Amino acid sequence: MKPSKNIVLIDSSRPIDRDHLLPLGRLRDLPEQIKRAHTVVVTKCPPEMDIADMFLWEQRLKMPAGIEVQFTTLKYADPLPVFPQEADKRYIYSKFAILLTSIANPRHLRYHLLSFYKISSDLEFRDHHNFSNRDAGKIKRWALKHNKALIITTEKDAQRLSALTQLPDEVKSRMFYLPVEAVLLRSR
Repeated sequence: MKPSKNIVLIDSSRPIDRDHLLPLGRLRDLPEQIKRAHTVVVTKCPPEMDIADMFLWEQRLKMPAGIEVQFTTLKYADPLPVFPQEADKRYIYSKFAILLTSIANPRHLRYHLLSFYKISSDLEFRDHHNFSNRDAGKIKRWALKHNKALIITTEKDAQRLSALTQLPDEVKSRMFYLPVEAVLLRSR
């Protein structure tokens, strides 16, 4: 099967001219091969990115005419409970949060949360981690250590965390996730 359109995603925090091929970096192909793309999407840009910054990115990518370049940012919604039945929404108004993630780079989420909370602790698991009941014990210990903190995670992680049967209700009541969507800033 041959694709009808090639779309390349580039994380704005990992420009391809500063990255390396797998396994040393995250590139799956040589940077020069980007010219085969029909569309390049620079993702996770700062929401305040202006036209001048976008122009600099386009120059940096050295894209030939005819290749569409788009810029997106992340937009977070209000926290939602991981366990709706046990949720105590008062924790959303806490000043403290435990950031619980199993994503490759929680930097953007952390930066967003710092506008609302003091991060008491980071509980980071490897990317795509399958949470176990042993992990539930670790989460419970951290929750007890930071008993006033909201426990916040990603939408992706919330799905896997919701399957944990060993979490006590007092921990479940504090677990929330942030829905996120990609928003187009501009395209050329």
